[in-house]
Formats: sequence, C-alpha cells, structure tokens
Amino acid sequence: MGEIPELKELYQRNINVTVERLDDKHIVIHSSLLDLDHSIRFSMEIHAASRTIVSGWAQMVRVPFRKCRETLHLAEGIAGLVIERGITRNLANVLGHNTGCMHLVELAVTAARMAAGVLAELSGGLVNREKFEALSEQERIDLGMPFLQNTCLVFKVDGD
Repeated sequence: MGEIPELKELYQRNINVTVERLDDKHIVIHSSLLDLDHSIRFSMEIHAASRTIVSGWAQMVRVPFRKCRETLHLAEGIAGLVIERGITRNLANVLGHNTGCMHLVELAVTAARMAAGVLAELSGGLVNREKFEALSEQERIDLGMPFLQNTCLVFKVDGD
C-alpha cells in the first residue's frame, strides 16, 4: 500500500439523531443536519405499537436560500405514514422532489431508520440498553428482522 496523501478538507456535514420517550405509547425522533450552509432540525412523533407517525415538524435555522423555508410545512404531511417497508419512498414523495427539500427527506429517512431499530427493541420489551446488549447477536437480529429485513447484509433474507 502506498503512502496516504495529506488531504485538505473541503466541506463537512454532520447528521445527528436522538430518540426520546414521550410517554408509554409514543417516542419522538429528532434528526439534525449541520454544515457550513445549513442548520436544519426535523422531528417526528411515532405511536410505538402501530409504528404510525403521529406528527412531523421541522425548523430551518440556517439555509442558503430564503425559499428553502417554504418547504417546512411539508413535514406535517408525514402524519399517518407507517414505519414499514416503503417508508423511504413515502417520505420522499411527501417531502421531496421539485416541491420539497432533499435535506428534509434525508433527515426524515434517517429518523425513520432509527425509529425502526428502536421500535424493534421496544416490541421485544427492551426498554433499556443493558437488556438489549445482554441478548445474543442472533437474538438481536431476530428481534430486528421484522423491521429491518433486507435493509443491509445483516438483515438480508436468503433468496432476495
């Protein structure tokens, strides 16, 4: 292997996701994007048992164009969507394309992916990390499979 060249950073983007328990039936997922041009926050409330998005909202603290903020109302349109197969496409249809914002789509999809994992844990009665981490790797895979099937190599279903 050759020597690694010294690189000069041109740009950096950070995406962060947090999950909070709102009450016994709901969780809230917050995702945010921060870079030199953007500071965007996106949140969704989810009814855990049905995996249904109850509400969505967003905030654009910094954007390169004023017009970007005209897409904020679209976040409300995700209410009623379910965290299941096809959620990425459904979020893109509500938040994206030429009337939306690709960053809202990115944040919503990131939040939905995190929600899928957390909902898998909750459905198995795993309300704390210690209990989850005590499971074997196969038990964790089995727990996540209904939500994460074919999303990556770990959750690949043979024949697909």
